[in-house]
Amino acid sequence: EERLGFPFSYDLDKVFQKRENTKRKITFFYSDKGEFHNLSPLMKEAEKRGFQVICTEDMKEEAEIGIYCQHVNFKGNAKFSVIMLHDMMQGIKNWPDHWIAEHWDQFDIGILPGRNWGEKWERQGCFYYANTRKGVYELGYPKADYIQSEEFLYKTSRLKKELNLKYERTILYAPTIERNNHQQEFIEELQSLEANLLIKHAHWSEEIEGSLEIKEQIEEMRKLHEGKYENVYFMDTSANIMDALGISNLLISDESSVMAEALLFSVPSISVTEWAGKELPYDYVYKCSIKQLREYGEQIMNGLKTDIDIEKYRKQLFGNEGRCALELLDLIEYFTQNGQNLHFKEFFLKPAYEPVCLWS
Repeated sequence: EERLGFPFSYDLDKVFQKRENTKRKITFFYSDKGEFHNLSPLMKEAEKRGFQVICTEDMKEEAEIGIYCQHVNFKGNAKFSVIMLHDMMQGIKNWPDHWIAEHWDQFDIGILPGRNWGEKWERQGCFYYANTRKGVYELGYPKADYIQSEEFLYKTSRLKKELNLKYERTILYAPTIERNNHQQEFIEELQSLEANLLIKHAHWSEEIEGSLEIKEQIEEMRKLHEGKYENVYFMDTSANIMDALGISNLLISDESSVMAEALLFSVPSISVTEWAGKELPYDYVYKCSIKQLREYGEQIMNGLKTDIDIEKYRKQLFGNEGRCALELLDLIEYFTQNGQNLHFKEFFLKPAYEPVCLWS
């Protein structure tokens, strides 16, 4: 069978062969608001180019062109399919071989956000399961397109007015999961600082196991703290986390991939070790115990702790900022609509190794 031979990336004639008779219709698949916000810049660019745009939470829905960004190991029901990361920390327990657990070989196009992920793929690209049929491309991160838009500037400006923030500086609390009264610890440690404490939880799909208990904990914490402090503010779980990061100066979390996204704003992050519960391989994040949180927070906010080069890690994790949607739509048009713009080929990734065996 084809999957038992060399990965698709070694046969460039087959990789860049175009598809014919694909309708100008793109379906965007999402399972929660976080995925929807990730796909939104792509939707807007598709609409500009005259594609019919469909959004659905039904992962089994048939599509002409389908764009997915889930933790997946399934074959999408699209004639032409694009697979992207759900988040920057996806499959961390298997790094660098994220694809051994979440296969990409059933999709046509794979998109990665920057050099850090590109290097991971290059190491594993000799395996069939890491390869998409039409190549993997280091095109960038859609959310990085959004933060350079006029819409983002308008929303963050409006958000500041709506929240009526008391202080100039803002500390954002955005954990992966709310549990064991972590929000209460965050408020108790930092509430007396001259800073706004902004709380933004993730939006949890009801399809995820245990989501009901997590939602109940989020609501319980909000009822306990909302309106009781002059400098504590809440955002809806369905809001775009990029808007929250856009008005923040420091991020506090557990192990969330939001700490990677904060780099796009040059915002430093602190991971509370008791909340994470494990050693995190994030060199761009400050790590401290809950007892050290206030000390770390004050030092970072006052510019006394600057030993992490935020800009260096931003360049490693994110590439092609502001152009992901443009390049991806060019790519889709090339393969499905006889498009002529070939600039996306510059981002085509090649494996660092070739499989070798007795019969090679």
